[in-house]
Amino acid sequence: MQRAARPLAFESKIACGTRSFRIGMHGDTMRLLDGDAAYDLREVPASAGSRLEAVGDPATFVQTEGRQARVGVRGVVYADCS
Repeated sequence: MQRAARPLAFESKIACGTRSFRIGMHGDTMRLLDGDAAYDLREVPASAGSRLEAVGDPATFVQTEGRQARVGVRGVVYADCS
């Protein structure tokens, strides 16, 4: 048996065309979920809006400005997300 994943607190969905991601709090850490993959995020400086990057992997990120977002997962960038 495998332990069930703990749900994220304050979870939000990010829709990027046919792709969908979830972001929320996991304990004291912001986390991005891409299917079964989970990435712990930290806030980093951004030229505009807000940017969260995966710890140790700046190519995995969530960047928001207003209601628009961009999501990068291991270097693949999804734009025009909401």
